Amino acid sequence: MSVPNIVQPQVTDAVTQANVTTLGNGAAVSTTQSILALSQAQGTLFANMVGGQQSQAIAALATVMRGVEQTLGGGGNEADAGMRQALVSINKTIENVAAQSAASRDFLKKIEGVAESISMKIK
Repeated sequence: MSVPNIVQPQVTDAVTQANVTTLGNGAAVSTTQSILALSQAQGTLFANMVGGQQSQAIAALATVMRGVEQTLGGGGNEADAGMRQALVSINKTIENVAAQSAASRDFLKKIEGVAESISMKIK
């Protein structure tokens, strides 16, 4: 007498649940990758915007400095000395903004590297 090939319902349920879990994970992983790509692109966008603003600020300060230098073209009285001190202050501000801009670019490169490594691990 042969034994019928009946599969227990518990085994069928376990296999079905495993397959459903796999299908559900696929959608979740693809959604996560899309969100990661979007956030990385948005971060790059904002960093570029900040970099552009910093470059414009540097150009504006340099223009003001040149204008003041041309205004002070001659003479050597106390007012000129005060304006020269203001120019030194403006020069320091320009250097600080330029240094911050370089530091934020370096930080952005590090963030992009981390985001790429996370993206590779997800794939």
